[in-house]
Order: sequence, then C-alpha cells, then structure tokens
Amino acid sequence: MAQAWKTKKWFVSPWCYLPEAMKGFTFAPKIKIHDVTLRDGEQQTGVVFRRQEKVEIAKRLDAMGVHRIEAGMPAVSPQDQGAVSDIASLGLKAEVFTFARCMVSDVAAAKACGCKGVIVEIPSSEHMIKHAYGWPLERAVKSSIEATLPRRRPDFTPSSSPSTRRAPKWRSSWISFSVWLRKVTWTR
Repeated sequence: MAQAWKTKKWFVSPWCYLPEAMKGFTFAPKIKIHDVTLRDGEQQTGVVFRRQEKVEIAKRLDAMGVHRIEAGMPAVSPQDQGAVSDIASLGLKAEVFTFARCMVSDVAAAKACGCKGVIVEIPSSEHMIKHAYGWPLERAVKSSIEATLPRRRPDFTPSSSPSTRRAPKWRSSWISFSVWLRKVTWTR
C-alpha cells in the first residue's frame, strides 16, 4: 500500500511527514526548476558529456521550460570551460549559471564564461574541512572571503577579455553562495 512518503515511483524520508514538519507547509504559487544535469550528471561513473552534447542538453532543458541551468564547472578543464561559454552565449530563456569551488581562480574562470551567475561552494562542517580537505578552519573562512569578495569590487576583471567586463547589473547579481552540510545544499 502506498504511503504519503513512499509510492512505487518515489520515496522521501517519513520524517518529512511528521506533524511538526507539515505544519504550515504549502507549495509556493510558482515553482522554479534549477537543473544540475550538466554538472552533477557527470559525477556518475562512466558518464562524460562531450562539449556539443552539453550544448544540446542545455537547448533541450531550455525548450522544456527549465528556469535555471547549471552549465558545468569551468575549472575542471578547457573543454568544460568552452562548453559553459557556448551555453552562456546561446541566448536561452533559462538563466545560465555555473559552479565553482570556493577559490579565486575557479570564480574567475566561471566569470569569464559569461554566465548570469556562479554557485560557489565550500563545506561548512568543521569535520569535513579538517578531514576531507585537510585544511584548518581558518583557511576555509579565508577562502570563502577571498572567492566572494570580488563581487563587491567593481574593478574585478579576471581576464582582459571584453566579455568579462559587463554592466554593473551583472556584477550585482553574479554570485550565489552555497553551503552544504552532508548532502543538503542551501543557496541564497
């Protein structure tokens, strides 16, 4: 028998349906979709999208009405940077964002692609920072500040390419900052 939290097609934690979790819960009048296929989809073993495949997937996501496409992580390789730049230049209805580690060089590579924004991510768990990254907590804090500070500086231009010198509107909205705890992502 199907339960609210489990059907033949999907399941979530039964804790999501506890009275204290459901109290006051309603769906927003308009739900927006942020698709991560072009970045997260390649984290499956044996899955690698070629540059033109990424462009085609982005076009199809846009045609389906996806609101925001996370086009990839430019710092991974020149091929990924090229694919992200190609997608950003398509003029899609969807907002095209990219992804970066919380490092100045990654954010600069992301900005150079011409996307509307970049999602910058760093773990916030002291355990992860120390044991997975081998960093002291202070390094993570410093990296967070350094990687996101350019958003506040109007003179920030990571390359001499004219495509990276955009209007002030772009500078005011191009970084989203994500913090993850285990598998939960929070974006503001």
